[in-house]
Amino acid sequence: MLWKLKELIPIEDICAYADDILILCNNLETLEKCMETIEKWSEENNMKINKSKSAIMEFIHRQKRKRNLVVGQKFKDYPIVDQYKYLGTWLNSKLTHETHLRQVINKTYTIRRKLSPMIYSISLEMRKNLWQIFIMPLYEFILPIYHQEQATTKRNKMELALRNSFKSFTGLKKGMQTKLIQDLMDYDLNERSKYLYDISQKRWKTRARKEIQNVGNEVGNIKSSQENPQNLCKYMPKSMIKYLNMLTSLCPKCKDKHRCSPEHLLKYHKIKIMTAYDVSEDILKYQKARKSKKMKLTRADILNYVNNLIQPNLDKLKEVLNSK
Repeated sequence: MLWKLKELIPIEDICAYADDILILCNNLETLEKCMETIEKWSEENNMKINKSKSAIMEFIHRQKRKRNLVVGQKFKDYPIVDQYKYLGTWLNSKLTHETHLRQVINKTYTIRRKLSPMIYSISLEMRKNLWQIFIMPLYEFILPIYHQEQATTKRNKMELALRNSFKSFTGLKKGMQTKLIQDLMDYDLNERSKYLYDISQKRWKTRARKEIQNVGNEVGNIKSSQENPQNLCKYMPKSMIKYLNMLTSLCPKCKDKHRCSPEHLLKYHKIKIMTAYDVSEDILKYQKARKSKKMKLTRADILNYVNNLIQPNLDKLKEVLNSK
């Protein structure tokens, strides 16, 4: 079937996976011929097309309102729609992110609500793991649209939705610094979209040359360009969430609206407390020190060390917030 369609439209305009196929046509005449080809091949191979689950969508310019096809009507018994889900990605007629992002936000809320009883009692590390399992893959589908999006405001909306989903799962407050949230997530839409775009380009050129190249393993191994590539949430207990949230509180000692960040407390009140980066660095040093001495190191040992590390800082911060 694909070879027959190739005679009507360029191979680049054919997307097929198993029994799901998407074709791009420049006019209704070509579309009709492609539909006839698909229907004929399906009939010859005893495959029935479910027309109610299939659809036709007209792509139009974002500033354009007039359409050649009327949404809600049918063309050759196929419904005409202005949005459609193909292989996990919601597409709309103007190829914007809103449709897919709205679905992702709703799904995030549903998953978060169902996991709430468990989330409340687990560590920051486990909360991040759940976010990576259930939510992060949903944003992978939006990466092609994000990469091609030129409007900064629209890209910012997608980035904000991603950060909000992470805050929702981890219980971190909205006043948290964007850079800290970004480093805790260790997932950057811009970086990831560029990487996958390069991989896709490499794969396409390889296919065009009819060569075999193993790039499958490269897709999941994105190299972080951030200053702190280590997993900041690793071994972080539930008390770390409380500590980070307290750092967003307004300083009771200052009349101006300054937050109780480690930088502010050290500069204006000579009180030294640790940042999330400091705690993470201390954990790495502790692990290296134990390993260099060839001492047995269990996860329980590390968690106990981290709790003892955070508690004094938590007490200092409580003392500051209780003072007037």
